[in-house]
Amino acid sequence: MTETLPIPTWGLQFKPSVARFARLLDELGMADRFRWLETQMYGAEGLLELAHSRKYLELLRRVTTEDSEVVREQDTPLNRRTVLEAEQTVWQAVSAAHWAWREKQTTLVLGGGFHHARPSREAGFCILNGLAVAALDLLENHGVERIAILDTDAHAGDGTAEILAEDPRVLKISIHQDPRTLYPRWGEPRQAGHGAGEGCTVNIPLAKGAGWNEFCSALVRVAWSTIAEFNPQILFRTGGADMHRSDPLSDLTLNNCDFHGLGRWIRYLCDEAGLLSVEFLASGYNEYVQASSWLAYLDGRFGLGLGDTAFEDFALEHRKWRNRTAALEQTFLELRKALGWKWECLRELSLEAESKSA
Repeated sequence: MTETLPIPTWGLQFKPSVARFARLLDELGMADRFRWLETQMYGAEGLLELAHSRKYLELLRRVTTEDSEVVREQDTPLNRRTVLEAEQTVWQAVSAAHWAWREKQTTLVLGGGFHHARPSREAGFCILNGLAVAALDLLENHGVERIAILDTDAHAGDGTAEILAEDPRVLKISIHQDPRTLYPRWGEPRQAGHGAGEGCTVNIPLAKGAGWNEFCSALVRVAWSTIAEFNPQILFRTGGADMHRSDPLSDLTLNNCDFHGLGRWIRYLCDEAGLLSVEFLASGYNEYVQASSWLAYLDGRFGLGLGDTAFEDFALEHRKWRNRTAALEQTFLELRKALGWKWECLRELSLEAESKSA
């Protein structure tokens, strides 16, 4: 990579995960590989209303002005601090999307996205959905016609899908752990959007214990084939480190070498398609591996020069689960049934076809 990677900065000081990542960059002497952008502030009400209901935004405004607290979800309290931080992450997302579209350069959002936030409710540590706001802003105000959102977080991107369920201009793809075994208990292939947006939500659940082989098959055989058929003008890729085998809130079994491989795949596929992207790095609930997992992904994605051998998980060498082929075949079958009518690339989808072509 010859150019520095732009990152909007406003609000980063509030996030312990970002602080750990920044310390790791300093320790490795890599801070100069990133260029910190001044985050712009935008008219809050106008943009936030693209994705969230007026009644919900009035609640958030009341919480901040009265310095009160509302707890409807135990893991996502609404108070002045949490709401203001949420607003700042939205402006990070919007600033990054503006920069990417205007300058035709990939940008990175650290600690942003918040894909569980729904139109009228907070959920899963998420209060405002920066992904949806940034996407709708580009569509409504900047001449973009088609956006793809690829969510590789262990938890399904239910809030983003709900906000954009009827919008055919946005392809929403989520690769995640089987929602029957993990929050948010949503994200089956049959949940594919509705109205004009039916078929534009693609859920790819992976069995509990799935690792890199299953994840890579889902990425290449389903996600990227569908993105190529959709032909977006810009890609939002969101995900963090909670797919790591040591993460306490999920049961997938990727390691840091796999995160590096994921980054390489995304780089290759974006380069092949000439596709502009915004990277949203968030999540990861094991503080001992989060920063290194983020860096492993970024090294694969942008060629920072560390190499995949720098990210071997020697202490976690053995995978807890191995054979998930039958579960993935069932997922592919459900995707064919739910979405074959919409996407030509999914009509013959199967692991058997993959093995024959190998």
